[in-house]
Amino acid sequence: MDETWIHHYTPQSKEQSKQWTEAGCSAPKKTSSVPSAGKVMESVFWDTEGILFIDYLEKGETITGEYYSNILTRLDEKIREKRLDLQKKKKKNNNSLGQCTRP
Repeated sequence: MDETWIHHYTPQSKEQSKQWTEAGCSAPKKTSSVPSAGKVMESVFWDTEGILFIDYLEKGETITGEYYSNILTRLDEKIREKRLDLQKKKKKNNNSLGQCTRP
């Protein structure tokens, strides 16, 4: 797992920023956009085969025990969805535990 803060903003396109002006008048001066208009904490969970789950926490929210428990529950669901081979191995191991083999 890795966590990092991500800054985001939605800049206006050139088309969106166009304005009508009267003939002979100059367009109003544009202000620059602020690159850190928003901020989220990204938590990425992965294994040797790739990314399993990504969670985003909004600025101002905190990671509590309950929040972290919910993340782990959702991570478990994603592992079950994406790593079906692990479930098959687990079932195979559980089935062989109760069996006795005779020589």
